[in-house]
Amino acid sequence: MQSQAFTTQRMQFRAAAAVRRPRSIRLCVSNKLVLTPTGSGKTDHIGESVSLPGTIVLKEGLFEIGRTSPADIVVPIPTVSTRHAVVRVVDATGAAAGSVQITDLGSTNGTFVDGKELKAMEAVPLKVGGEVVFGDANLATFRLDLLPDSLPAAPAGTKDPLEDKRVDDCEADPSQPECRVYDE
Repeated sequence: MQSQAFTTQRMQFRAAAAVRRPRSIRLCVSNKLVLTPTGSGKTDHIGESVSLPGTIVLKEGLFEIGRTSPADIVVPIPTVSTRHAVVRVVDATGAAAGSVQITDLGSTNGTFVDGKELKAMEAVPLKVGGEVVFGDANLATFRLDLLPDSLPAAPAGTKDPLEDKRVDDCEADPSQPECRVYDE
């Protein structure tokens, strides 16, 4: 037979084990640089129907923009050259996001940053909120945006915008501003 003290200790241990601490979830969110299309979509000047390009999410690095492959970022607009421009992105996420440079590669229809035409092979900074045109103001105009650190709550009856962002283990360094730990 077990002693009374042993039974009491065992019950206390089980009670302590039954107490659940809140589980931590890492939610990886970040400020992201994106090129948001802002052109009018008018195509009468080119004589064919063309859709506006989608939003371009920028990552750190050096990327060539062009009409077709082998460009890193394809903007399928006839007035965009095959090798149109280069986008250099430094610090694409985090609190200090926003260092972007645009360089025209001698394109046929030119590249414009905030209304000024770039000289070929001249790197020009593009600030958040600034505008870049790759050859065609109607179809290939983009604004550099910095997406906010948090997403708005989903309206009732719709999918939670953070649902796909929840992960059990954040791949990023938890000390970085784009990775935060939240308790449930």
